[in-house]
Amino acid sequence: MRKPRKILSVIAASSVALTSLFCVTAVETTDVSSSAVAKTVYGDVDHNGYVSTLDAILVMKCALGENAVKAENLTAAGMPKSGLKLNDAISVMEITLKGSPVRVKGVAVSAKSKTLEVGKTFAVGASVNPSNATNKYLAYSTSNSKVATVNSNGTVTAKAAGTAEIKATSVDGGYTAKCKVTVKAPQPKGTIKVSGVTYKVCDNYSSSYLYDQRNYSKFNEGSTNVGCSATAEAIGASMYFGKKIAPDDPKIIWTAWGAGFGLAKVRYYNNSVSSKLKVAYTQLQKGNPTIINTASYGSDHWLTIVGVKPGASSSNLKTSDFLVANPWGGVLSNLETYLNNTGRWIPYDYSVRAYE
Repeated sequence: MRKPRKILSVIAASSVALTSLFCVTAVETTDVSSSAVAKTVYGDVDHNGYVSTLDAILVMKCALGENAVKAENLTAAGMPKSGLKLNDAISVMEITLKGSPVRVKGVAVSAKSKTLEVGKTFAVGASVNPSNATNKYLAYSTSNSKVATVNSNGTVTAKAAGTAEIKATSVDGGYTAKCKVTVKAPQPKGTIKVSGVTYKVCDNYSSSYLYDQRNYSKFNEGSTNVGCSATAEAIGASMYFGKKIAPDDPKIIWTAWGAGFGLAKVRYYNNSVSSKLKVAYTQLQKGNPTIINTASYGSDHWLTIVGVKPGASSSNLKTSDFLVANPWGGVLSNLETYLNNTGRWIPYDYSVRAYE
C-alpha cells in the first residue's frame, strides 16, 4: 500500500504500539484519552475527498488491534464499498465501535415531483426515519443523467428537457424514496409565456414595470387615481428607457382627458386597426413598446403593447398576435382576449403612441 499523502490523527482508547510499516506511515499522531475511541481515519490518498473501507479497517486495526473491526462491521454500520467522505467515515467508525445503533426504517423526500428549467438546481430534501437513526447516510442516483444529475448531497441539476427519477437510498437497510423530475427547455431570451402562448417582448421588459393604476394617488385633477393613460405610459416608458418611471412621475403629464403622454410623443391618429397594429409590430421589432387606446360605449381605456407572437405575419396582423399590459391591475393578457372579455374595440379616430 502506498504511503498516504494526507494524514489525519487517530485517537485511541489506550496507548497502542504501532509496529507495522502502514501504521507508522498512516498515523501522524496519537492522542491517548481514557474516554476516547478510535475516531478518525487517515484518508484521501487520491485527494478525492473519500475514505475507502479498506483504509478505514487498516487504521482502526492500527489503533485498536488486529481483531478490532472487520469489513462486515463497517458495512453494517453504513460504509459502502465505494467509501465515504471523511466526516461520514468518522461517523461510521463511531457507530461500529459504540454498537446498538438505532436502525433506519424508511426514507422520505420533500417532494415526489419537481419541474424546473435546464440549468436550474434544487435539493431533493431526503431524510431517514426515525430522525434519530444512528446512520443517516443516503446514496443518491438518477435514472437518466442526460436529463438530470444528482450529487452526493442530493442536489439535482437539470441538464436537458425530459424526465428523470431521482432516488435516495439509505445505506442502513436499503430503503428508498423517489422524486420524479421534469426538465423543461428554458424560454428563449427575450420571450415570456402567458396562458401557454410564447411572445417576443420589448427589450427592457420587466414584470416590475407592470404598474397598477389603483395604487397611485391623484396628482393633477379630479380622480382617485392617476388614470389608465398615465399608467399605460409609465409602463411603456419604463420598458423603453429600462428604468422605473412611475405613473405619478412629473415627466408623465396626466389629465382627465387622457392626455397622459409626456414621453410617448409620436402619435398615430385617425387610421385603421391594421395600421395601428403595424405600428405596434414595427416598434416591437425595434425592441420598443407602444400604447394604444381602446373604446367601449361611454368610456375608453389605454393599454401598453409589450409583446408579439414570434410567428406573426407583418402583412396580416391580428389582435390575437399581441401581448398587452393592462394598467387596471397591472396584468398581462392577449389583446384579442382582452377586447372580447371587456366588449371593447380599437377605434379609428383614437390613437396609438410610440416613443420614436
